[in-house]
Amino acid sequence: MKAKKLTFLLLVLVLTFTMSLGALATTTSGTVKVSITYGNFNTDGEYVGGGFTNANFYIEDYEISIDDIQDYVDGGLQELVYLPNNMSYLNPNVLDAIIVALYENGFYDIYGGWDYYPITGNPGGYIYDVPPQTITTDPPTIVTIDGVDYYKYSGTGWNIACTQGTGISGISKYGTEYELFDGMEIIFDVSPYIMYWPV
Repeated sequence: MKAKKLTFLLLVLVLTFTMSLGALATTTSGTVKVSITYGNFNTDGEYVGGGFTNANFYIEDYEISIDDIQDYVDGGLQELVYLPNNMSYLNPNVLDAIIVALYENGFYDIYGGWDYYPITGNPGGYIYDVPPQTITTDPPTIVTIDGVDYYKYSGTGWNIACTQGTGISGISKYGTEYELFDGMEIIFDVSPYIMYWPV
């Protein structure tokens, strides 16, 4: 009877250890594709497709190994562009893939930041400027909609879409929240936007 209990206990320990190793492992096999595009989002920030590759970048379906992206992350890529000091964000994510695609195509002036206090969701990293693309910001105007005055903000800005579920759609959180997987397609897009804020 004691031998059976000991055998069962050892089996449980082996299974627990094996499952723990699987949980700690990061998937770095496979590849992702990154495209830099223009006009694939509407002015409400929704991914609609039908845009085109941005002539300033000439990056379309650029394939990168997830293992290579991990090497960049291990080398301090995140700290160079968006991650604050004294933080760690080890798993390669969608934002990392975009940065690596830009680096490997000769675009090194990438300006990003970290949002500590987003309105919704977790804190995360973002990119706000990548020369030579020109980002525009129009002076705000006041408009009245259904008897309510709003500030109207417009211009152009960067958006991200990636493979989710059965297709490509715009992300609802920061790109740092989306871990990479084999076959993922990522679109980094600059499009016009319009936002309204109550006066």
